[in-house]
Amino acid sequence: MSAHLSDSLKAIRNERTGSAALATVTAIRGKPDAQPNQHTATQKAQSQNQSAFPSAVAPDCPIDIEADPLASEAWHYYCPLLIASGNLSKADRNILKSLCLTISMLEAARRDFREGGEVRYKTNRSKDREPAKAQAAPNSVMVTGRRGNRVRNPLLPIVLELQRTEARYCQELGLTPKARGLNYAVAKAVEKSEWDALDA
Repeated sequence: MSAHLSDSLKAIRNERTGSAALATVTAIRGKPDAQPNQHTATQKAQSQNQSAFPSAVAPDCPIDIEADPLASEAWHYYCPLLIASGNLSKADRNILKSLCLTISMLEAARRDFREGGEVRYKTNRSKDREPAKAQAAPNSVMVTGRRGNRVRNPLLPIVLELQRTEARYCQELGLTPKARGLNYAVAKAVEKSEWDALDA
């Protein structure tokens, strides 16, 4: 066998050996391009989120909120929290305003309930007349009517309704444990879909 032919056979054997080794490594590790690129996935997810939702920015505080000390305090308390969580944009100005005004009204109703005093309530006989008057003791659930009868403090349903309204606004803005849990679940689902798309 000539030296040239011998060298050619060695080259062929080396090429086959290298190809087999590469195939084995590829079978074990997988193709390099098949592995998801974490940096690319993160950038893609961030890009889609930024295009789907407005950027987190505090809206201008309304004049009537600034004029109400309790509402203004609530506004400046919640704005940094919502911006930090990415749940606030200029589009949310009205709902945040409604939340702050509700908090102000709720605190006023609670103050009247705590302090007691004269309250007005309606009876079956007062449909066409002025509401009846009663004296409420501080933090009293029941009050004494003008005839000595015991009736529910009319401030109590007002407080309860304002509390429910406040809870609904907080839910919309992601300020409750349940809302934060839902937001986390959605974020994880979006992240998983990005990885599934890269694996496809």
